[in-house]
Amino acid sequence: MKPLLSCALLPLLWSATASSASLPTYWGIVGSVPIVPTGSSRDGKNPFALGNIIGYGLGFEFGQYFGPKFGYNIRLVSTELDNKKHRYPVSPDVLAYMVELNHAYLSGGVNYKYPKYDVVFNANITIGRYNSGFTVWTPVPFEDGDGYWGGTYLRDDVGVLGFELGVTKKLKWGLQANVFYHYSRLPKDDSGIKDLHYRLLDASKADISSVQFAGFGIKYLWGRGR
Repeated sequence: MKPLLSCALLPLLWSATASSASLPTYWGIVGSVPIVPTGSSRDGKNPFALGNIIGYGLGFEFGQYFGPKFGYNIRLVSTELDNKKHRYPVSPDVLAYMVELNHAYLSGGVNYKYPKYDVVFNANITIGRYNSGFTVWTPVPFEDGDGYWGGTYLRDDVGVLGFELGVTKKLKWGLQANVFYHYSRLPKDDSGIKDLHYRLLDASKADISSVQFAGFGIKYLWGRGR
């Protein structure tokens, strides 16, 4: 989690609740496990390939309804993904990526409630910070046989825009099940690079143009309109 971002934004949520208490208002905690990559990340040689990485998330949500069906939501979310499959090279064609990716983003958008089935559809715009760390391995010939040379590639991209789509189904009381898809496009230039060890290494092997993932989560919401 990013404590500074959380402390700065949570008072805004509470002030919004107090200023518009006449509207059906809810707030709550959102947990997401697992989170898995999707889209272009299905490439097996990509560090975010499906099966190479998995993650979890935790967030806070605030929302209001202007009527029986339409409303809005604001979320503060932190997620973490980590490579759990390969830590070391397997072969020249199957190289390991030791990956860590941390997000902290603010999400805001609209709700559409389908009361008959207690289902809510969400469409949100996101802005946040993405910390990416890769350890990339390259085959290198040595006198006593082939080996591997590792290099570390770290990025810190701030102010990244994206979007999120989700569906929430009410289970019982304030408990809700949530399925969502997230997409954020990372900058094409090297403005996010904060450190690169072994600069002779081709860091482009660890570079990606976007972060895409899907997740299943559980929410617990309080208040009216949940």
